[in-house]
Amino acid sequence: MAWTLVTPSSRGIGAALVRQLLKTTPAFVPVVATARSDIEGTKEKLLSDLGLSEDERMRLDVQRCDVLDESSIADLAGYCKERYNDKSKDKNAHLRLGLMIPGMLIPEKAPDKVEYQGALDTL
Repeated sequence: MAWTLVTPSSRGIGAALVRQLLKTTPAFVPVVATARSDIEGTKEKLLSDLGLSEDERMRLDVQRCDVLDESSIADLAGYCKERYNDKSKDKNAHLRLGLMIPGMLIPEKAPDKVEYQGALDTL
């Protein structure tokens, strides 16, 4: 079974990509989306106003993932491997599309105003 992953997905480009995938990909392809918190709220926001059937809505799987926390990323990888990519259960299991788009923009006014820690967190 093919599946897709978009992380993070709670807002912005990630949320828009998840909504587009839900509208345009086959109804049998699961879409795994991630959020740092408020998993249920994120799921409802991603599904709102799409006009999807219940079966189409069920293929959205929102999981917790904080892209700044390596253990959270490892937990997501383990979950996805077990749930969607276990070749012993399905020899055709594979990640069809993975979109990893974390990033923050912290605009600075001048080079001397760049804060070291903020620059490390900015992608």
